[in-house]
Amino acid sequence: MKAFIDAPLLIYLNTVESRELRSSYENFYLDILVKYRAYTDI
Repeated sequence: MKAFIDAPLLIYLNTVESRELRSSYENFYLDILVKYRAYTDI
């Protein structure tokens, strides 16, 4: 599981319980998140 940090949208994603909704955002932002290290693995 990834815990998102720094941006309000990413902080919001930490509270999303729906795996379908969360994964759609994760897939959209994954390249950006990897490039800028906006998450940490937990």
